[in-house]
Amino acid sequence: MRAVPARGKLDFSRFSQVMVHFERALCSDPDQDLNALWWSLVEKYQMLARPAGRDEPDWASKIHIATYPADYHSYLMGLLLASQFTDALGRSVLGTSDPDTLSFANDLRIGKYFVEKVYGPGGLYPWNEMVERATGVKLTSAAFARDLEEK
Repeated sequence: MRAVPARGKLDFSRFSQVMVHFERALCSDPDQDLNALWWSLVEKYQMLARPAGRDEPDWASKIHIATYPADYHSYLMGLLLASQFTDALGRSVLGTSDPDTLSFANDLRIGKYFVEKVYGPGGLYPWNEMVERATGVKLTSAAFARDLEEK
C-alpha cells in the first residue's frame, strides 16, 4: 500500500529539510545573508545548483515562512510517523512487512490498534513515548528509508 510513490516522498522530504533548516537558521540569526543561506540549503538537500549570478530573495517566495512557520517540520514528522505506523501495523497486526502488499481497507484490526495504542492512552504519555509504545521503537527514519527502496 504505497499511497505516495517513493520518488515523491523523497523529493518532498528534501524540500522539507530545506525549509526546516532555513527557518531554524532564520530565527537564530535573521541578519545573516538569507539568499546565500537559502541556496546553500537548496544545494545541500535538493541537490540543485544556484543559477550563476543569482542573488535574489528566492526564500521569500515561500509563503509558509511568513504565514505558516514550522509547518514543514510537522509535514516531515508526519511522513516519518506514517511510515513507522505502517511498518508497525504490517509487523504486529497484518503479519507482513512488505508495504506493497499491505491493505488496511475494511480491516477492523487497524482501528483496534489505533484505539488501543494511540487514542486510548490519549495524553498519558509524551508524544515521543506514545510513538515508541505504539510501534515498538523510538521515532526514526528507518521505516521511511525502507519505503524509498526500489523493488
